[in-house]
Amino acid sequence: MKNFKFGFVILICLMLLGVNLFAGGGRQAGGGQTGGEIEVLRIGVNGIPDFGDPQASMGNTGSRVLYNVYDFLVFRDYKDNSRIKPMLAESWRRIDDLTIEFNLRRDVRFHNGDRLTSADVVFSYERIKQPGFSNMAAWVELLERIDVIDDYTFRFVTKVPDPVFEIRLSNMWGFFVMPKNYIERVGDAEFSQRPIGTGPYMMTEISPSRVVLERFEDYYGDKPPVKRAEFYHYAEVGPRITALATGELDIIQGIPVDQVATVRNMSGVYVEPALIQNFHILCYNTTHPLMSDRRIRQALNLAIDRQLLVDTLWHGQAVVPRGFQYEDFGDLYFADYTAYEFNPTRARQLLAESSYNGEVVTYVINANYYTFGVAAAEAIVDMWRQVGVNAQVVNKTTRDANDMVVNWSNTLLFEDPVGGLWYRWGNLRHGQSLGSITSWPLSVIPDEYIRAGLELVSSMDRSRRAVAARRLMEIMDYEVPLSILYQPIDAFGVSNRINWAPTTFHAINLRADNISLR
Repeated sequence: MKNFKFGFVILICLMLLGVNLFAGGGRQAGGGQTGGEIEVLRIGVNGIPDFGDPQASMGNTGSRVLYNVYDFLVFRDYKDNSRIKPMLAESWRRIDDLTIEFNLRRDVRFHNGDRLTSADVVFSYERIKQPGFSNMAAWVELLERIDVIDDYTFRFVTKVPDPVFEIRLSNMWGFFVMPKNYIERVGDAEFSQRPIGTGPYMMTEISPSRVVLERFEDYYGDKPPVKRAEFYHYAEVGPRITALATGELDIIQGIPVDQVATVRNMSGVYVEPALIQNFHILCYNTTHPLMSDRRIRQALNLAIDRQLLVDTLWHGQAVVPRGFQYEDFGDLYFADYTAYEFNPTRARQLLAESSYNGEVVTYVINANYYTFGVAAAEAIVDMWRQVGVNAQVVNKTTRDANDMVVNWSNTLLFEDPVGGLWYRWGNLRHGQSLGSITSWPLSVIPDEYIRAGLELVSSMDRSRRAVAARRLMEIMDYEVPLSILYQPIDAFGVSNRINWAPTTFHAINLRADNISLR
C-alpha cells in the first residue's frame, strides 16, 4: 500500500509538470489500432466474475462482462427512449392477454457453431426452475408454459396477464438465451468455466485476476471494432487510475467523485459518469430479537441525514430518491412522493417508546466493495449515537442470520416497480437468503404488501397498477425492512483514443453501437 501511495504521488507530480505520459515507448491506449479496429482493449474494474453462467449467478461484477457474451430475445434501446426492439427475436405479437408469440431470427449461431432454435429458448426457461438456478426463478413466476410451433416460432403462455412481460424479457438479470445442446453435453460446472452464448464476444479465459473476451466473427449483428477485450481486477481505485494514466488500461470503473477532477486533468483521458439503476441500502434483520421491533428500525431510518452523506461524500453527485422508485419507471414514477425524512427528534421519541434498552447495534459492512462504504457507515453510526443508539461498525465479508444491520446495494432488475418492489422484496425475491441479506422473511411481510404486489404484477390496468405501486412504497417505508441511502453514480475513466459511454445498469457495453475509435 505504501509503494502504491508513493507511485501515485509521483504520477500526480508528473502530470502537474506537464509530462505527457502517453508519449513515446509505451503501449498506446487501444493497443495497436489498424483499419478502424482495436486489437486489444484493457479494462480495470473493482471486481470480475469467477463464472460464466448468468443463470447460476449474476450481480454487478457478472453483468459488466456477461452482457457482451449473451443476447436477449428483445432489448431496451436506451439511446432511443428505452424502446423495446428485436434482438434474437425478429418479431413478436400478443395474441391475447395470456399469450405472446415470438419469431426467432434464422441466422443466429452460438459461439460453437450450433444453430439457435426454439428448443434453446424452452431449455433456458426450464433451466431457471431447476435447483441451483433459483437465482432467476422469479422471472418464470407467471409463466404457465412455452408452446413450440416450429424451430423458429414459439408462444409464451402466462398463468395471468403480465403487463410487463416484454420488459422482463429485455432485462439482463435472467433472460439470456442459453445453448441447450452444449450445456447438456458438457454439464453445468464446465459450462460455467467454458461458456458460450450468441453475443458479439466469446469468453476465452476466466481467472481470479482477469477475464478475456474475443470477438465472435460469425455474430449475426453489427460487429464491434474491438477484437479482444481484457478485464482486470484492481481491488483499489488508486492503481486503476495509475494504470489508466500510464496507458496500461483503456477504461477504468469506479472512480470516486472526489478524484474525478484529478482524472479529468490527466493527459489523454476523459471521464464519463453514469447514475446507476441501483440504491445503496441498509438491510435490517427483522428476525433478530432486537431489530424485530419496528419502532427501532423506524428510529434508525429517521436518524440518517442522507442529503448530508450525498453532499459530503458524493460531492452532491448521488441522488436521494423519492422512495423506492426510479425515474426510469416512466408513468409509474411518482414525483410527488415524499422523500426520506431526516428527523432526529422523532427518532428519539420512537426509541423511548420502543423495546430498546441500550443494546449494541452492529452495522456490518464489506469495507472493500461499496464506494464510500466505510465513510458512510462511520457517519451513519455517529448519527445513530446522536439519537441515543449504542452503535458500532463491524467489517466482515460474510453475512449471516445473526447480523442486525448490513450494507448492500439493491439493483433495479428491470424498469418497472415489479423489478424492484416485488421481485427483490415481495412474494418471490431475487434469490436472496432469508434472514441474512434481505432480512424480510415471508412470515413477517404484511398480507397487504402481498396483495398489492400481486395486483401490480398481473393487472393490465395502468391506474390500478399505479395505486398498487404507491401502496407498496408506503408499506415499505412504514415497515422499514431496509433503508435506502442514495442512488450512486459510477464514474469511468476512458482513453481519449476511443468513444465509449457507460450504461445505467452496470454492464460495460462493448457492442458495436457503443464503442468506436475517435
